[in-house]
Amino acid sequence: MRRLVGRIMNNVTKMELYKVLSKPQVYIIFVVGLIIQSIMAGQMRTTMFNGYHKSVYENYMNEMEGEYSIEKKEYINSEYQKFQAIMDDEQKNEIAFNNGKIDGKDYHSIINEEKKAQYRIATVKYIVEKTEYYDSLDKSAQYFYDIEISDYIENLRFNVIPIIVILLIVVPMYTDDIYAGTLAMIKSSKNGRMILLKSRLNISLLISLLICILFAFIEFVTKYIIFDLGNLNAGVESLMIERTMHLPYIISDLSIWQFIVLLYLFYLIISVMISIIGLLVSKISRGNIEAFSIMSVIIVGVSYILNIL
Repeated sequence: MRRLVGRIMNNVTKMELYKVLSKPQVYIIFVVGLIIQSIMAGQMRTTMFNGYHKSVYENYMNEMEGEYSIEKKEYINSEYQKFQAIMDDEQKNEIAFNNGKIDGKDYHSIINEEKKAQYRIATVKYIVEKTEYYDSLDKSAQYFYDIEISDYIENLRFNVIPIIVILLIVVPMYTDDIYAGTLAMIKSSKNGRMILLKSRLNISLLISLLICILFAFIEFVTKYIIFDLGNLNAGVESLMIERTMHLPYIISDLSIWQFIVLLYLFYLIISVMISIIGLLVSKISRGNIEAFSIMSVIIVGVSYILNIL
């Protein structure tokens, strides 16, 4: 009996999977979703402040590259104090020039130094804050150009694109029964109904896993090609996101690439759960509009909760 049931379930699963994969719209949805994902992955939503200059930060990070040290802390503090002193003397130098105490050539040189200070000081202040943060850690952190990887992680939120693709493929597995007129026949068979549900749950799980993994891979590869993701082997404590995201101590011991994988696994579990809920909702709904309306509310609610955590 078990062999027979297993054989029936295998055959039902294969048949249901064939029904899904034989629809041209499934491939259209999949390809369009991948294109949208690639385009959005190519956008960098910077979390940096006004006055920040990438070139200044990159130059200092190249100069200070490597593990934190007291010497590097003293160096960047002296740089900040130097620029602050130049800006503090701006009004005094202008008065001295107007009173003829500074000639035109020297004043022109002073103005250039003031412009350099104004251009650099906000970014240098950020590096000073980073240095103080490193100094407060009970482990060694590393300097490297980390802005784009920090932006990537801080903007790595619950992604609705693969969820929409999954639901557009999964939900019709039940709602199509309504339009095909086979719903009454399915309801009349208790055992067949359970076998069908299990088969469709298995297919939903498989589709969800494949799509979420592939979309996450596409997002990472796109960003890796377009942006400078820095030293992925460095500890996540080297990124100041640990301060803003309030990471548990055990997570703060991970490398950056391990932390990214952990984030993706977290969102993968949530995405799979939503896809299964979508299948169950489609089972009790009266059509695509009702099913997608309910799932839209659920997705918005989950996105809101996750983005405020």
